[in-house]
Amino acid sequence: MRNVSAGVRCGDMIALLNDALSEGAIRRGVEVDQVAFELIAHWASANVAALMDDQKQFRRARLASSRLVQAVRSE
Repeated sequence: MRNVSAGVRCGDMIALLNDALSEGAIRRGVEVDQVAFELIAHWASANVAALMDDQKQFRRARLASSRLVQAVRSE
């Protein structure tokens, strides 16, 4: 997760999500800006947890990211 999120800006994430939306990988009606914000927030939390060597918090941030991705995926 840390490697994927390194250097990702919100605009970059929005562009990636919009591409996924146009390719049908994300359900229509998903608020791309909000999903981008939440993913980056989860990844930032995971990065802080990793720096603090807090494995429990890292796992929670990773789970939150995974759940969000699953929630927006198209069938």
